[in-house]
Parts: sequence; C-alpha cells; structure tokens
Amino acid sequence: MQQVTDLRRRSIIRLMNAPSLTTERKPRTRERSPVYGAMVKDALRIVAKALDYPAAERLKHAHLSTARRLSSFGKLELNKEMMEKLD
Repeated sequence: MQQVTDLRRRSIIRLMNAPSLTTERKPRTRERSPVYGAMVKDALRIVAKALDYPAAERLKHAHLSTARRLSSFGKLELNKEMMEKLD
C-alpha cells in the first residue's frame, strides 16, 4: 500500500483508523436560510409551470426572460427587486 499511495506506513495506519471512516456524518445543526422570498418563489412556480417543469439547469437560464414574457401577457407582476433576484 505504501508503493501505491506514496505515504509512509504510519500515515496509512493513521488514515485507516480515522474516525471519519468509522462514524456517520454529523447531522446539520443549522438549516440554510431561504434564498428567495415568497413573492419570488411564487414567480418561479409560475415560470416552471409555463415551461412544463424543466430540469433546474434549464430553468435557471430562463427565469428572467420567461418572467418578462409572462408579465407582458399579464400572468405575472414583476418589479425591480424581483427582476434582480431572478437574474
């Protein structure tokens, strides 16, 4: 194993006996804070529904352009703050 890893014998023993390999991960003590407010979440739901619920990678690039289009049709109300968060 020393030849494969280029580590000394004692280092390999220390790593193999490390608690990270034998114990489970600690649960998160603090939850993440929300990124968007309620108004922006509602807008994102409307945009996702209009695009027939695409994958998140595709939806991310279409947030603002689709929201503007829906706003022009009267399906969504946009303000500057919401546009900044969607961008």
